Amino acid sequence: ESLVRMYGEDAQKSNLTRVINEGSAKRIIEYIKEIEIGGESKGKIIHGGSNLCDASARFVAPTIILEPTMDTELMKEENFGPVLPIVPISTDEEAIEFIAKQQLDMTPLALYVFTRSSGTFEKVAKSCPSATLVRNDVIVQFGTPSL
Repeated sequence: ESLVRMYGEDAQKSNLTRVINEGSAKRIIEYIKEIEIGGESKGKIIHGGSNLCDASARFVAPTIILEPTMDTELMKEENFGPVLPIVPISTDEEAIEFIAKQQLDMTPLALYVFTRSSGTFEKVAKSCPSATLVRNDVIVQFGTPSL
């Protein structure tokens, strides 16, 4: 509902920015298609999808994927597109364990922690290295003029 309110029924006609090049668009669209082809055993698309994308126009529709499996390319690679995988987590410890498993191969470029608890934020900060660590926000680092 919020995405439709922001971008309209056809996000491609909106002012939503495009990905950097056609090759990147194709790669991201393939991530989405992998979920679609695998069915709900690979994850569930709750908004968007590959049918709304156009690689030649470098357009990737905002897509939300619930519970993608860890063996999908979406969960193995940074996607650099408007594709949001959602992995439900029940406890702080489960979140830290999940992040630690992902960090065996790489350190994330950004880690966004949404919590009211300073203790929880500090626990994640100490346990999970990242290039950028942000609390309760997703834009603030882009507003820093020194970057």
